Amino acid sequence: MRYSQTRTVRWTASLIAMAAVSAFAQSMSPAQKAAVFNSPKFQSQLRAAYREKNSRTPGMRKMSQDLVFTVRMAKGENIRAGLPGLKLPQIARRDGTVDVEFSATINSLLVSQLRVLGADVHSVYPSYRSLTARIPVRALESAALLPGVSFVKSVGKWVRNAGTQQTQGDKSMRTDELRTTYGLTGAGVKMGVLSDSDDSREAGQASGDLPATIEVLSGRSGRPGSGEGTAMMQLAYDVAPGSALAFSTVGTSQATFAQNYRDLFAAGATVLSDDIFFLEEPAFQDGPIADAINDIYNAGGIVFTAAGNENNLRSGNSGVW
Repeated sequence: MRYSQTRTVRWTASLIAMAAVSAFAQSMSPAQKAAVFNSPKFQSQLRAAYREKNSRTPGMRKMSQDLVFTVRMAKGENIRAGLPGLKLPQIARRDGTVDVEFSATINSLLVSQLRVLGADVHSVYPSYRSLTARIPVRALESAALLPGVSFVKSVGKWVRNAGTQQTQGDKSMRTDELRTTYGLTGAGVKMGVLSDSDDSREAGQASGDLPATIEVLSGRSGRPGSGEGTAMMQLAYDVAPGSALAFSTVGTSQATFAQNYRDLFAAGATVLSDDIFFLEEPAFQDGPIADAINDIYNAGGIVFTAAGNENNLRSGNSGVW
């Protein structure tokens, strides 16, 4: 667990209906609660939700809810029947493909079978039981039924913990005094940065806000993206201008994120930082990202990760477990 609150994005229509009514019912009398639960509208929507769930194919039963709806929409099914207020996911690309992560026993046979189905395999991490790929929506049900596949979900949703891009931390942490008083500039240390992308990195190098040489892990610039990684490297360079810099995108899954952490450390980055968290990171035990960070720390590395401003009641994002 890296954060005090992890927000889940997987849900079912029936649970949403029940949760909404349950929250509303807390302030109602027993008679009012009974009236709501027994109302024709609620009962009709509940039956519709269960009909949808019970009509899923074997392949659909191994998919996340958003993929199930995406497959149904591709088949031309009216999945709003009986559920007029249902919000539908928009995760399929215009070419009819979708980015997914397979939880599976990974081997060369599975990779070959997915490619036969038209999948473009992006990353393969057997130790994490993770494989990400871009695959035609029409092939999802067949892919979910391949031997060794336990679950298929849309690629991980993550959020940038972004704030001001001015180096206010240099003064507040008094690192400017370390440079002027003791001559500590970070020389001899390589810092590794993980974020979404390094867009506009060349402009920062041209302006002197970044060093002329930055190691970007092969194929892991993350472009096109927001360039948040470039902003992070500029902040790091302001604080420790004598250090070397390395960068990697976090990727599209927790397994990719964890491996990129490990690869930056293997490339010599002993001080690492990220500003990303995946919405599906486990809340009560360590996941692959936390495992990677613990291993790096135990091997002598130092890791700084942005926790965000979660659990804030006034902002409406506090949680109760």
